[in-house]
Amino acid sequence: MKILFAGCSVTYGDELEDLSDRFSDVIGRELNAEVVNIAGKGLSNDAIVRKIITYFEEGNVADLVIPCFTERSRTESFVNGMLLRFQSNRKYAQDYYKYFYTDEVGQYNYDKNQYFLEVFLRSIGVPFRLLSLRKGTPTEAKGYGYDQYKKTDPYFITFSKDQKLPKGHPNTEAHRILA
Repeated sequence: MKILFAGCSVTYGDELEDLSDRFSDVIGRELNAEVVNIAGKGLSNDAIVRKIITYFEEGNVADLVIPCFTERSRTESFVNGMLLRFQSNRKYAQDYYKYFYTDEVGQYNYDKNQYFLEVFLRSIGVPFRLLSLRKGTPTEAKGYGYDQYKKTDPYFITFSKDQKLPKGHPNTEAHRILA
């Protein structure tokens, strides 16, 4: 069995000393499955969906896909032919978040990406299990629509302070719990 994982830095295993400790690899060992992890640091849900579709369009196969969606506020857009990733911690994105972004925009984009990915994967007959991951703890997430996430997203997962590494990514223990 081959399992495809896609997501942001959490799924990538950022800050882990050994990438074989990330939850995707733990699951692979437990199921005796081949794991393909195409996650990347700082990816938006738009990019996660695009990477999964590209993976299959290039002729690759998987028996199961586990897309791990990230924070809804991350998005991207083409401006003058250049792809810009918008994240609240990026200096050039400050005006976007100040004047254009709302929680409703984030929710709409999340729903669009989820629907589009579900339709695509069903059309090629590949099963999937969606997760939504955040680096922050529930307390830290309060200012970023945490209550809305919990109401609308049964796959939403956060990490406690003792499960986080210095930059906020889950530690080895948290990856084992995720698995």
